[in-house]
Amino acid sequence: MFANTCSNSSFFCFIQSFICNYRDEANPALFPEEFDQFKKALYLLEDGVKDSIQLYKRRWFIHWVLFMYHGGFRCHEARQIRLGDIDIQKRPDGKLKGIVQIRETTKTGKRTVIMNGNTLRKVRSHLNKGWKLQAEQIELHNHLVDSGKIKEFRWRSQERKESPVPITKDTFLLANPFSQKLIPYTDEHIRSQFNKVLSACDFDKRYTLHSLRSTHVTHSILKGVDIRVIADNVGNSQSEIESTYYRLNNLLNIDQLGFHQDASSDESEQVIHLDE
Repeated sequence: MFANTCSNSSFFCFIQSFICNYRDEANPALFPEEFDQFKKALYLLEDGVKDSIQLYKRRWFIHWVLFMYHGGFRCHEARQIRLGDIDIQKRPDGKLKGIVQIRETTKTGKRTVIMNGNTLRKVRSHLNKGWKLQAEQIELHNHLVDSGKIKEFRWRSQERKESPVPITKDTFLLANPFSQKLIPYTDEHIRSQFNKVLSACDFDKRYTLHSLRSTHVTHSILKGVDIRVIADNVGNSQSEIESTYYRLNNLLNIDQLGFHQDASSDESEQVIHLDE
């Protein structure tokens, strides 16, 4: 019976370890050096792009990556955020803090996320730029239609276009301003851009969109942020974070681990003699 108990216990530990390792490998986090490499490849997306709309879309994706990283959002949560759900406050120390209200319709329900205010402001500002760019494109198109010059461009629509839907507090923060109803970009579209950046980095691990959330949690832990605070901010339980990111424990306690000779002692190798 004792043997069976040990066997069952070992099997349980194996399964538990497998689950943790699977989750870690399924959506691995980018450690600081890897994330720096990823960002360098990310910013290269802008190089050589002259078309205003294409440049806007490349920069939108850059802002999206940084937004997901700084907020630790799940993809489905981010898609539901509207302009009325966000606020930016300047703290006494001069830092800008972004406050994002996650809606009740998400996986873990309603919560408040605190993030880098500069990143949040750039995302909101970029949406406005995209809307203005779309409005200019529509105005130019309608001018060609009214003047009859649109016939010179047979591959284009020959009809007038409606003015873009106005931006309100109910507009999605991550909306595609070139869509008819200001709907968010799909995960498939974003994933294709994400994979292009990854291919330029040639990483060994297979990173996913959800890896940005894992990266947020990992970097927060490495900076010494209390796990309970992290858990509340990203909408996870404390125990779930502890079990999933347990491998970081050694890095957090790096100064306490390893045997080292005292700095004040002789640097030459010390030999310990045992009494016979």
